[in-house]
Amino acid sequence: MDIIYPRVRSTNETEPSSIAWSGQLTGSPPFSGSAVIGTTGKTKVTRDFPHPGWKKLKARGEIVMGPFDLSTAERQLMSPGACTDRNAAGTYYNNVSGDFMVAVEAATPVSYPLTADLERMAEIALMKAYERMNSPVILGGEILATLDQTISMLRRPFGNSWKLLGKIQKSYAKRVRKTTASEARAIGGAWLEYRYGWQPIMLDAKSMFEEAFQYRDNFEKLRLVARGEENQTRIVQSVTSHVPLSGSLAGWKASCTAVTSQNVRACTGIVYTRESMDASNAVLRTLGLRVQDFPATLWELMPWSFVADWFVNVGSWLRVVSPIPGLNILGSWSTIIDERTTTYSGNVYIPPYAGQPAEQVGSAGSSRKSSFSLVRTINPAVATSPLLTAKTLSALRSTDAMALSIKPILGLINRFKH
Repeated sequence: MDIIYPRVRSTNETEPSSIAWSGQLTGSPPFSGSAVIGTTGKTKVTRDFPHPGWKKLKARGEIVMGPFDLSTAERQLMSPGACTDRNAAGTYYNNVSGDFMVAVEAATPVSYPLTADLERMAEIALMKAYERMNSPVILGGEILATLDQTISMLRRPFGNSWKLLGKIQKSYAKRVRKTTASEARAIGGAWLEYRYGWQPIMLDAKSMFEEAFQYRDNFEKLRLVARGEENQTRIVQSVTSHVPLSGSLAGWKASCTAVTSQNVRACTGIVYTRESMDASNAVLRTLGLRVQDFPATLWELMPWSFVADWFVNVGSWLRVVSPIPGLNILGSWSTIIDERTTTYSGNVYIPPYAGQPAEQVGSAGSSRKSSFSLVRTINPAVATSPLLTAKTLSALRSTDAMALSIKPILGLINRFKH
């Protein structure tokens, strides 16, 4: 549902852009002229709800929030186009130059692949904020369930890493074929030991240390804020060849390369209060041993659940939907920032005509179009089911996937050998 904003402000810092021509037909006087074909510059539109006396309201402790919409658009002519139209007999010429890119841009389709994901990204960011508000400091239930594995790892610190170093020291000259598979396993094991063994332990220790020093702040503050964020960037390229132009360049054709970059950032926040709790409940919250922590803990203990969470945020959703007593939400917001930049460059063509059998070719020049959009909504609803979190894996997750795949792949190869 579109919001009707009571206040709209705009600025226009554009100026006209044009094309110019000059030439002569033998036996006739020289001719010249120009025509406005478009604009360059920047426009800005702000839509919001005025809050009279908001400073006083904020000073009294009231929460002042409202929908907000800011959009800017800018077009720049990086270099002008130029083309000479002349006939084969040499009795006619026409030099044309200027902002050809207005017509070229209109004939060049571009896509913004993240546009369809804006709502989903905002929902993911909001779920992250709710998860941070609801989550314990450390996953105590998971730690207790995997205690034997943790103790085994602590008995021999970085065992897989030492195994890897030992294999590196061995000579490759005589046993390359025999050692390659075991070295691959050691590399994968060392990486997974760090990522899913030592790194969580170090982070838990850091969290417990911080919690010990922030205990009073966390429970004596009147208001707390939990935030979530989701970022994605896409770069796409589109190429057109000999497409017809319209407007002032009707009858011409153009080839163009357009490179589009889209960066989307969804930022959310929740303002809430937490009721005071006794020492025992505070410890249970810190260690993640509350009854409401159990569903997420059981999910974390399922085999390969962390891999599933790479694509669908089941674990986060379980923490969000589990009710947490003592929390009072005062307000929330969701802000979507969408930045787009498209750079155009190419050539123009004047098709052959009577007296000029060859196609005329010239530079179309280059231009850049950019836009910025910031839309803030108030008190958005949290998703009622888990969300698709990643359509492609990041470099770090790709490394994890490779390390997890090494052992099954080597086992499959060995079965084929035998």
